[in-house]
Amino acid sequence: MQASFWLNKWQQHEIGFHQDDYHPALVKHFPKLESGAKILVPLCGKSKDMLWLEAQGYQVVGIELAESAVCDFFSEHGLNFTRTEQGETIHYQCTEKNILLIVGDFLALDESILSANSFDALYDRAALVALPAEMRTAYAQQCHALLKHEAKIMLINFNYDQSAMQGPPFSIDRAEIEALWHGRLSLIESFSMLRERSKFMDKGLAYMNEETWLT
Repeated sequence: MQASFWLNKWQQHEIGFHQDDYHPALVKHFPKLESGAKILVPLCGKSKDMLWLEAQGYQVVGIELAESAVCDFFSEHGLNFTRTEQGETIHYQCTEKNILLIVGDFLALDESILSANSFDALYDRAALVALPAEMRTAYAQQCHALLKHEAKIMLINFNYDQSAMQGPPFSIDRAEIEALWHGRLSLIESFSMLRERSKFMDKGLAYMNEETWLT
């Protein structure tokens, strides 16, 4: 899947994956961390969840391919920022809140941009499920490289019959999740999405579950 696929989605405002409110699972299940903990949010888009995380006293670092999504985040919430270019990336530092959004390819980031083993937690709401199978191992490896050994991980996953619908979002089964995250995650919640998102039922899905996984 090429970067142009997602850039085009943002350009055409085809962002059905975006949610206008905090994700309920985030509010209900995100682990309590020390004040100032550093949270990694890959493929962050313009997610409002980053505001919730920052409001808990955490440092939030989001990575996003589409600069338009980052600009939307600041404009929609009336936030100011400083903009600096660093190598192949562009850094948007919020001046009122402890939020840094980096425009760049998450899989291509190196230690000149983000230090290895520097994050206390990972929040993944729509990142892993946005990637086809051939890209998911590289994504997980990049996350592992950036996270501290004892870092907390929260993953929102979709589970459905992949043969019935072409992603994204993609379906990821238990075996793959356990392999990608070295058996560290546990499934703590699962519920059917078909009633609230009838478009998936219209595609012929017999079931579609949203799952919350945590360390």
